[in-house]
Amino acid sequence: MTKEIWKPHPGSQTLFLACPVFECLLEGNRGGGKTDALLMSFAQYVGYGFGQEWTGVIFREEYKELQDVVKKSKRWFRMFFPGARFLASNDTFKWVFATGEELLFRVGKDADDYWDYHGHAYPFLGFEELTKWRSKEFYEMMQSCCRSSFPGMPRMIRATTNPYGRGHAWVKSRFQISDDGRTNAGRIIKDDDGRERTYVHSEMSENRHLMDNDPEYVATIRGVKDPNLYKAWWLGHWDVNIGAFLEGAWDSTRHKVKPFQIPSH
Repeated sequence: MTKEIWKPHPGSQTLFLACPVFECLLEGNRGGGKTDALLMSFAQYVGYGFGQEWTGVIFREEYKELQDVVKKSKRWFRMFFPGARFLASNDTFKWVFATGEELLFRVGKDADDYWDYHGHAYPFLGFEELTKWRSKEFYEMMQSCCRSSFPGMPRMIRATTNPYGRGHAWVKSRFQISDDGRTNAGRIIKDDDGRERTYVHSEMSENRHLMDNDPEYVATIRGVKDPNLYKAWWLGHWDVNIGAFLEGAWDSTRHKVKPFQIPSH
Protein backbone atom coordinates (compact mmCIF):
# COMPACT_ATOMS: atom_id res chain seq x y z
CA MET A 1 0.00 0.00 0.00
CA THR A 2 1.42 3.38 -1.02
CA LYS A 3 1.78 5.84 1.83
CA GLU A 4 -0.59 8.78 1.47
CA ILE A 5 1.08 12.15 1.07
CA TRP A 6 -0.20 15.69 0.71
CA LYS A 7 1.06 18.24 -1.75
CA PRO A 8 -0.69 21.36 -3.01
CA HIS A 9 -2.64 21.15 -6.22
CA PRO A 10 -1.16 23.15 -9.08
CA GLY A 11 -3.03 26.41 -9.16
CA SER A 12 -4.87 27.93 -6.23
CA GLN A 13 -3.46 25.82 -3.37
CA THR A 14 0.10 26.44 -4.52
CA LEU A 15 -0.54 30.17 -4.93
CA PHE A 16 -2.25 30.42 -1.54
CA LEU A 17 0.60 28.73 0.32
CA ALA A 18 3.22 30.85 -1.42
CA CYS A 19 1.34 34.17 -1.12
CA PRO A 20 3.54 36.83 0.54
CA VAL A 21 0.65 39.25 1.12
CA PHE A 22 -0.36 39.87 4.75
CA GLU A 23 -4.07 39.10 4.25
CA CYS A 24 -5.19 36.55 1.70
CA LEU A 25 -8.55 34.93 0.96
CA LEU A 26 -8.89 31.61 -0.87
CA GLU A 27 -12.31 31.58 -2.52
CA GLY A 28 -14.08 29.60 -5.21
CA ASN A 29 -16.64 26.91 -5.87
CA ARG A 30 -17.13 23.84 -3.69
CA GLY A 31 -14.54 21.07 -3.51
CA GLY A 32 -11.34 22.94 -4.35
CA GLY A 33 -9.45 21.84 -1.23
CA LYS A 34 -9.62 25.15 0.60
CA THR A 35 -9.69 23.73 4.15
CA ASP A 36 -6.57 21.64 3.55
CA ALA A 37 -4.80 24.70 2.18
CA LEU A 38 -5.72 26.72 5.27
CA LEU A 39 -4.28 24.07 7.59
CA MET A 40 -1.11 23.76 5.52
CA SER A 41 -0.61 27.53 5.55
CA PHE A 42 0.10 27.18 9.25
CA ALA A 43 1.80 23.76 9.09
CA GLN A 44 4.40 24.85 6.54
CA TYR A 45 6.20 26.86 9.26
CA VAL A 46 6.19 24.15 11.93
CA GLY A 47 9.77 23.06 12.65
CA TYR A 48 11.31 26.23 11.20
CA GLY A 49 12.86 27.17 14.54
CA PHE A 50 10.16 29.56 15.76
CA GLY A 51 9.03 27.11 18.46
CA GLN A 52 6.24 28.27 20.70
CA GLU A 53 6.39 31.73 19.14
CA TRP A 54 4.66 30.31 16.04
CA THR A 55 1.12 30.17 17.38
CA GLY A 56 -2.00 30.23 15.25
CA VAL A 57 -5.74 30.13 15.66
CA ILE A 58 -8.44 29.07 13.20
CA PHE A 59 -11.91 30.49 13.80
CA ARG A 60 -15.50 29.48 13.12
CA GLU A 61 -18.62 31.00 14.62
CA GLU A 62 -19.54 27.89 16.63
CA TYR A 63 -17.61 24.88 17.94
CA LYS A 64 -19.79 22.40 16.01
CA GLU A 65 -18.66 24.10 12.80
CA LEU A 66 -15.04 23.25 13.62
CA GLN A 67 -15.63 19.51 13.29
CA ASP A 68 -14.59 19.27 9.64
CA VAL A 69 -11.39 21.29 9.94
CA VAL A 70 -10.41 19.39 13.12
CA LYS A 71 -11.05 16.06 11.39
CA LYS A 72 -8.87 17.05 8.44
CA SER A 73 -6.12 18.32 10.73
CA LYS A 74 -6.01 14.92 12.47
CA ARG A 75 -5.73 13.15 9.14
CA TRP A 76 -2.69 15.10 8.03
CA PHE A 77 -0.91 16.31 11.16
CA ARG A 78 -0.67 12.85 12.72
CA MET A 79 1.04 11.72 9.56
CA PHE A 80 3.44 14.65 9.13
CA PHE A 81 4.18 15.39 12.80
CA PRO A 82 4.34 12.10 14.75
CA GLY A 83 5.20 13.87 18.00
CA ALA A 84 2.25 16.28 17.84
CA ARG A 85 -0.55 16.04 20.40
CA PHE A 86 -4.18 17.04 19.92
CA LEU A 87 -5.79 18.32 23.13
CA ALA A 88 -9.54 18.56 23.52
CA SER A 89 -11.76 19.69 26.39
CA ASN A 90 -15.03 21.60 26.71
CA ASP A 91 -13.52 24.84 25.47
CA THR A 92 -10.11 23.84 24.17
CA PHE A 93 -9.15 22.31 20.85
CA LYS A 94 -5.53 22.66 19.92
CA TRP A 95 -2.47 21.01 18.46
CA VAL A 96 0.80 21.14 20.36
CA PHE A 97 3.75 20.18 18.17
CA ALA A 98 6.95 18.51 19.37
CA THR A 99 8.95 21.63 18.55
CA GLY A 100 6.62 23.87 20.60
CA GLU A 101 4.30 25.39 18.01
CA GLU A 102 0.58 25.54 18.76
CA LEU A 103 -2.51 25.72 16.54
CA LEU A 104 -5.78 26.51 18.30
CA PHE A 105 -9.35 26.10 17.06
CA ARG A 106 -11.64 28.77 18.50
CA VAL A 107 -14.98 30.51 18.00
CA GLY A 108 -16.01 34.11 17.66
CA LYS A 109 -19.09 35.78 16.19
CA ASP A 110 -19.11 39.49 16.80
CA ALA A 111 -17.34 42.46 18.32
CA ASP A 112 -18.12 41.35 21.88
CA ASP A 113 -16.28 38.06 21.32
CA TYR A 114 -13.12 39.92 20.35
CA TRP A 115 -12.55 40.85 24.00
CA ASP A 116 -11.86 37.21 24.81
CA TYR A 117 -8.71 37.60 22.71
CA HIS A 118 -7.77 41.22 23.36
CA GLY A 119 -4.04 41.46 24.07
CA HIS A 120 -3.25 38.04 22.59
CA ALA A 121 -0.58 37.63 19.94
CA TYR A 122 -1.14 35.23 17.05
CA PRO A 123 1.22 35.58 14.09
CA PHE A 124 -1.19 33.28 12.19
CA LEU A 125 -4.92 33.99 12.05
CA GLY A 126 -7.21 31.71 10.05
CA PHE A 127 -10.91 32.02 9.25
CA GLU A 128 -12.83 29.11 7.74
CA GLU A 129 -15.86 29.99 5.54
CA LEU A 130 -15.58 33.75 5.94
CA THR A 131 -18.97 34.51 4.39
CA LYS A 132 -20.63 32.77 7.34
CA TRP A 133 -19.84 35.86 9.46
CA ARG A 134 -22.76 38.26 9.08
CA SER A 135 -20.62 41.24 10.02
CA LYS A 136 -16.97 42.09 9.39
CA GLU A 137 -16.47 43.44 12.94
CA PHE A 138 -14.96 40.37 14.60
CA TYR A 139 -12.74 39.65 11.60
CA GLU A 140 -11.37 43.20 11.45
CA MET A 141 -10.91 43.58 15.21
CA MET A 142 -8.99 40.30 15.47
CA GLN A 143 -6.40 41.66 13.05
CA SER A 144 -4.96 43.68 15.94
CA CYS A 145 -3.88 40.32 17.42
CA CYS A 146 -1.85 39.30 14.37
CA ARG A 147 1.55 40.31 15.70
CA SER A 148 4.86 39.03 17.03
CA SER A 149 8.06 40.56 18.36
CA PHE A 150 10.10 37.50 17.36
CA PRO A 151 12.71 38.38 14.68
CA GLY A 152 11.86 37.09 11.23
CA MET A 153 8.47 35.73 12.25
CA PRO A 154 5.97 35.56 9.38
CA ARG A 155 2.66 37.25 10.11
CA MET A 156 -0.40 36.38 8.09
CA ILE A 157 -4.16 36.37 8.01
CA ARG A 158 -5.63 33.59 5.90
CA ALA A 159 -9.28 32.84 5.14
CA THR A 160 -11.32 30.54 2.95
CA THR A 161 -14.85 30.75 1.61
CA ASN A 162 -17.34 29.89 -1.07
CA PRO A 163 -19.53 32.63 -2.50
CA TYR A 164 -22.90 32.85 -0.75
CA GLY A 165 -23.64 33.12 2.96
CA ARG A 166 -24.76 35.90 5.29
CA GLY A 167 -21.53 37.84 4.86
CA HIS A 168 -21.37 37.51 1.08
CA ALA A 169 -21.66 41.25 0.43
CA TRP A 170 -18.98 42.50 2.84
CA VAL A 171 -16.47 39.81 1.85
CA LYS A 172 -16.96 40.58 -1.84
CA SER A 173 -16.52 44.30 -1.15
CA ARG A 174 -13.47 43.95 1.13
CA PHE A 175 -11.48 41.90 -1.38
CA GLN A 176 -13.00 43.56 -4.46
CA ILE A 177 -13.93 40.17 -5.87
CA SER A 178 -15.15 40.24 -9.46
CA ASP A 179 -18.50 38.69 -10.35
CA ASP A 180 -16.83 35.67 -11.93
CA GLY A 181 -14.22 35.42 -9.15
CA ARG A 182 -11.40 35.12 -11.67
CA THR A 183 -10.93 38.57 -13.16
CA ASN A 184 -9.62 40.40 -10.07
CA ALA A 185 -7.81 37.44 -8.48
CA GLY A 186 -4.31 38.42 -7.39
CA ARG A 187 -5.02 42.15 -7.36
CA ILE A 188 -3.37 43.72 -4.30
CA ILE A 189 -5.34 46.21 -2.24
CA LYS A 190 -3.69 48.49 0.32
CA ASP A 191 -5.58 49.78 3.35
CA ASP A 192 -5.00 53.16 4.97
CA ASP A 193 -2.20 51.73 7.14
CA GLY A 194 -0.37 50.28 4.14
CA ARG A 195 -1.24 46.65 4.88
CA GLU A 196 -1.99 44.60 1.83
CA ARG A 197 -4.70 42.08 1.01
CA THR A 198 -5.58 39.97 -2.00
CA TYR A 199 -7.48 36.84 -2.95
CA VAL A 200 -6.85 33.61 -4.83
CA HIS A 201 -9.55 31.95 -6.93
CA SER A 202 -10.02 28.20 -6.55
CA GLU A 203 -11.65 25.71 -8.93
CA MET A 204 -13.03 22.27 -8.09
CA SER A 205 -11.43 21.00 -11.32
CA GLU A 206 -7.98 21.52 -9.72
CA ASN A 207 -8.81 18.85 -7.14
CA ARG A 208 -8.22 15.75 -9.26
CA HIS A 209 -8.52 13.47 -6.21
CA LEU A 210 -12.11 14.61 -5.74
CA MET A 211 -12.99 14.73 -9.44
CA ASP A 212 -11.70 11.21 -10.06
CA ASN A 213 -12.72 9.49 -6.81
CA ASP A 214 -16.07 11.06 -5.94
CA PRO A 215 -18.03 11.75 -9.13
CA GLU A 216 -21.29 11.57 -7.14
CA TYR A 217 -20.30 14.66 -5.13
CA VAL A 218 -19.40 16.49 -8.32
CA ALA A 219 -22.77 15.53 -9.83
CA THR A 220 -24.57 16.70 -6.68
CA ILE A 221 -23.02 20.16 -6.79
CA ARG A 222 -23.53 20.45 -10.53
CA GLY A 223 -27.18 19.44 -10.11
CA VAL A 224 -28.12 22.07 -7.52
CA LYS A 225 -31.49 23.57 -8.54
CA ASP A 226 -31.42 26.87 -6.67
CA PRO A 227 -30.03 29.39 -9.21
CA ASN A 228 -28.00 31.34 -6.65
CA LEU A 229 -26.49 28.22 -5.08
CA TYR A 230 -25.73 26.83 -8.53
CA LYS A 231 -23.80 29.98 -9.48
CA ALA A 232 -21.98 30.07 -6.14
CA TRP A 233 -21.24 26.38 -5.52
CA TRP A 234 -20.72 25.10 -9.06
CA LEU A 235 -19.60 28.15 -11.06
CA GLY A 236 -17.86 29.97 -8.21
CA HIS A 237 -19.56 33.22 -9.19
CA TRP A 238 -20.11 36.11 -6.79
CA ASP A 239 -22.89 37.68 -8.83
CA VAL A 240 -25.63 36.33 -6.57
CA ASN A 241 -28.24 38.26 -4.62
CA ILE A 242 -28.91 36.80 -1.19
CA GLY A 243 -31.94 38.33 0.51
CA ALA A 244 -32.17 41.06 -2.11
CA PHE A 245 -35.46 42.29 -3.60
CA LEU A 246 -34.48 40.95 -7.04
CA GLU A 247 -33.12 37.62 -5.77
CA GLY A 248 -33.94 34.96 -8.32
CA ALA A 249 -34.68 37.49 -11.06
CA TRP A 250 -31.36 39.31 -11.46
CA ASP A 251 -29.11 38.10 -14.26
CA SER A 252 -26.00 40.18 -14.94
CA THR A 253 -25.68 38.80 -18.47
CA ARG A 254 -29.11 40.23 -19.34
CA HIS A 255 -29.61 43.18 -17.02
CA LYS A 256 -26.30 45.02 -17.38
CA VAL A 257 -25.20 47.27 -20.22
CA LYS A 258 -21.78 48.60 -21.06
CA PRO A 259 -21.13 52.19 -19.94
CA PHE A 260 -22.18 54.77 -22.52
CA GLN A 261 -22.42 58.54 -22.79
CA ILE A 262 -25.83 59.65 -21.57
CA PRO A 263 -27.31 62.20 -24.01
CA SER A 264 -27.93 65.65 -22.55
CA HIS A 265 -31.65 65.38 -23.33
